Amino acid sequence: MLSIVKGKLPPECTHQHVELDEAAGTLRCFACGFRPNPMKYLADLIVKNERHQRGLDQKERDIKDAHKSGLHLIAAKKAERAWRSKSMVPTCPHCHAGIFPEDGFGGSAINRDMETRRRKIARDALRFASGVGE
Repeated sequence: MLSIVKGKLPPECTHQHVELDEAAGTLRCFACGFRPNPMKYLADLIVKNERHQRGLDQKERDIKDAHKSGLHLIAAKKAERAWRSKSMVPTCPHCHAGIFPEDGFGGSAINRDMETRRRKIARDALRFASGVGE
């Protein structure tokens, strides 16, 4: 990224935190004291910002595409991505336990209205037990 003179800088310093001397028009790295070229530093920041913006734009396009194909598919796509991982498995959003394919994920269903009522009753019972609902 930045031009580094050999032997003057530790290779691990990326000069992420710099201070600007407005009077002299110079920069100084807080971590190692290096004084990068302000124009090169600005150019590198612009490149990083553009790369970051492209990533955000791509995520926005992905979200719009997912909404076009249906909100219910967003969850399915996330689950599929999790299942394809070699080192991770998806988790239950309630108990956070791992869910394996043999657990029968998606193999059963419950009526939406019944589940909504069950959750409301459970929430109300929890509020009552904690003294909030009295």
